Amino acid sequence: MTANGQAEYFPGTTDAVPALLTAEEACRFLRLDLDRDIAAALKALRRLIDRRQLRPCKVGRNNRYSRGELLRFILQRTEQFAEVP
Repeated sequence: MTANGQAEYFPGTTDAVPALLTAEEACRFLRLDLDRDIAAALKALRRLIDRRQLRPCKVGRNNRYSRGELLRFILQRTEQFAEVP
């Protein structure tokens, strides 16, 4: 849900975005899967984690990605782009 109480959906679908996303869902949310296969998108997601630009949440043996963390990452990247002369 957004701040105004509306549901968020994956781009181009009617699939609601859950609070915790799998790696594949996080790739879709960040649109890392555009123009590449899911294996390449997952590799790009892993690089973001390794560079400490994105923080996963460990649930059991699996990493999950909070929607809030993904939005924080997007906002941070947007602000960095605005600072470039």
